[in-house]
Amino acid sequence: MTLNRNHLLALSAVFTTLAPLGLTAAPTLANQDTSSGRLAQNQILAAAQRSEPIATLFSYPQEERTATTLYVNQLPVLTFLDSDDLAPDTTPAIAQQVSQELNSLVTQADFDATKFTASWEGEGQYALQYDNEPLVTLDDAVFLADRTGNTTQDALIAVNRFRRILGGAEPIAEIANAPKAQNDAGVGLKVQRSMQGSASWYGPGFHGRRTASGEPFNQYAMTAAHKTLPFGTRVRVTNLRNNRSVVVRINDRGPFTPGRIIDLSRGSAEQIGLVSSGVANVRIDVLN
Repeated sequence: MTLNRNHLLALSAVFTTLAPLGLTAAPTLANQDTSSGRLAQNQILAAAQRSEPIATLFSYPQEERTATTLYVNQLPVLTFLDSDDLAPDTTPAIAQQVSQELNSLVTQADFDATKFTASWEGEGQYALQYDNEPLVTLDDAVFLADRTGNTTQDALIAVNRFRRILGGAEPIAEIANAPKAQNDAGVGLKVQRSMQGSASWYGPGFHGRRTASGEPFNQYAMTAAHKTLPFGTRVRVTNLRNNRSVVVRINDRGPFTPGRIIDLSRGSAEQIGLVSSGVANVRIDVLN
C-alpha cells in the first residue's frame, strides 16, 4: 500500500494522541549514547541501584600486620596497612572512608570520572582527588596494590584506574606538578644494555592465568614478557613515537611473533600510549 498525504496526517494524529500517555517510539542505537564512558557509568549506576557496592575491601595478614586492599568493580587499586596501635585484623578507618566515599560518589547525578586527578604533596606523597577535593594520600601505609617502586608512576596508575573503571574516562599522561626527577621512569637505576624493536601488549583472555614464572598474570600490573631475560629483571620501555617510558618487571615468556622483542601487560602499555596502536617501535633499557 502506498501512503499518501492523508494517510500520513492520520498517523501523525495517532502519535499526537499517544504521546501524552507516555507511549513513544522504542529507543534505538541512533538515539542512545554508546560511548565507553557512558556505558561504564551506566554499569556503575545499575550496580548502585541494585545496592551492590562498587568499592569493596578485603583484609589479609602481611608481615605481622594487616593489609586491606580496596577493590573497585572487583579490580584491585589501593592497599592500606594498619598502624602498629591497631588490633590485629582491624580494617584501617581511612580504607573504610575511601570505600564509602567512592560508593557515594558514583550514585550522584553529576558524577564525572574525569574529575579524578592526582597532585604531588611533597616528600614522596601524592594526593588522589575528586573535583579538587582530597580523596586519599599515597604514602608508606597507603599505596598502589601492585606498586612498581616508582611513586609517581604508582600515583598515575591509581588515578587512571579510578578514571577508567568508574567511568571509562581517558587516562591522564602525567602529574603536572610532580618533580622531574621523580617523574622519570627508572630514576636511580643504571642501564646495563639497550636494544630496539617492536613491542606489543596482551591482557584480556590472559588475566588470572599463570605466567611462565609461575605467578598469576595481572593485566594491570607493570609487567612484561621477554624471550630470554631472567624473571624479575626490570627494564625501562620507551615508546619512540612519543618518548613516554614505563619500568616493567619480566615475569613471562614471549612474544612469539617474529620481529617483536617484548610483550607488555595492558597496564604498562597504557602508560606509554601503546594500547590503541597495538604495536610500536620501542627502546628497551635493561636496568639494575
